[in-house]
Amino acid sequence: MLDAAGYSHIGNRENNQDAFLINNRLGLYLVADGVGGHRAGEIASELTCQIINQRIAAGTNLVDAIHQSHNSILDVANNSGRTGMASTVVALKVERDNCMLAWVGDSRGYLWQGDLRMLTRDHTRIQALLDIGLISAADARTHPEKGVLTQALGIPDRPISVDRLEIHLAIGETLMMCTDGIYDVVPEATINDMLSKQENATITARSIVEYAVAQGAQDNCTCLILRKVAEPSDDDRTAVLQL
Repeated sequence: MLDAAGYSHIGNRENNQDAFLINNRLGLYLVADGVGGHRAGEIASELTCQIINQRIAAGTNLVDAIHQSHNSILDVANNSGRTGMASTVVALKVERDNCMLAWVGDSRGYLWQGDLRMLTRDHTRIQALLDIGLISAADARTHPEKGVLTQALGIPDRPISVDRLEIHLAIGETLMMCTDGIYDVVPEATINDMLSKQENATITARSIVEYAVAQGAQDNCTCLILRKVAEPSDDDRTAVLQL
C-alpha cells in the first residue's frame, strides 16, 4: 500500500497557483503548477486536477486524461478571455504493482531507493540548451531564460507531447513529486536526507515544504510524497489542498 500525503505553501507570492490531488481509490496522484496572472494560473492548476481525476474515474488512461485537461484549459481560456492560462503537471497512476508516471512542463518526479534519482526531464528552454551542450549546469542556475517552459497544458497553438515511464515501487521506497518552488531552493542532498529518515508521508511532505520556505522560496512550494508501506492505509479520500 501507499502512504501518500501532500503539502503546499504560498511562498513569497500573493496567491498559490500550485495544486495537488490525492485519490487513493483511483490510485491517482498529481501535482500541477499554474501560470498566468489574475488567478489564471490558479484556475489552470485546479482544472488540471479536476479534469484528470474525472477522466481517470471514467476509465481514460493517464496520457489521454492529460491531453484532455490541456484541451479543457484551452476552452476555458478562450471562453473567459484569460490569455496566458497554463499549467504543468506530473502525475502517477497506480495499477496494482505497476505505476505510470507522466508529465508536461517542469514539475518533477524523484525516486528514492536509498539514494535520490530524478525521473522526469524538464520541458524548459534551459533543459534544451543543456541537452545540446550550449550551457553548463552552473550556467543554468542563473540563466536569464530560467523557468521558460517549452511545453505546458493550455498553451495555444502548441501541441503537447506527454512524457511517461513505468516504475515499480518496493516496500520502503519513496516517490516525490514537486513544483519548481521546491527544487529551486532545496538541494537534492537535503531532500535525500529527509527521505532517508523514513518518516510518514505527512511529516516528510510538510518538512520539505517548510525547509523551502525557510530558505526564502520566492515561488509557491508544493510537495507530494508516496511511500510504499507494508501496512494498508485507512485514508481513502480525495484531497486538493492549497495554503
